[in-house]
Amino acid sequence: MSMDGRLEKAWLSRQRREPASAIGPLVSGWWQRQASREARELGPARRAWAEVVPPEVGEAAEVTGLRAGQLRVRVESAVERYVIEVVLQDELVRSMNNLMGRVAVRRIRCEMGPAEPRGRA
Repeated sequence: MSMDGRLEKAWLSRQRREPASAIGPLVSGWWQRQASREARELGPARRAWAEVVPPEVGEAAEVTGLRAGQLRVRVESAVERYVIEVVLQDELVRSMNNLMGRVAVRRIRCEMGPAEPRGRA
């Protein structure tokens, strides 16, 4: 290494480095923006779901989330899951997007579990 290279390296090593910033606030801010976007999209998706899903299916199915075009629905039985994911999927997705005026739902994914009590928000 030449003398100039060593001097430059020594000079650079003595320069003040910026202190590392904590990643927590950055991630927290990003997470809050993601959560608020999902919450804004979930309301219209729930309203569209209530309008397009047949009553006999809607009574045992609850929209729990919408993220990256995937609508998550909690169902109580495998029969309801089959009806929603296989039999009605295309029709429900098309109808919901028409009501919402944009392509917000690309796929419906069911999760098995008991429905939440109807009084909760």
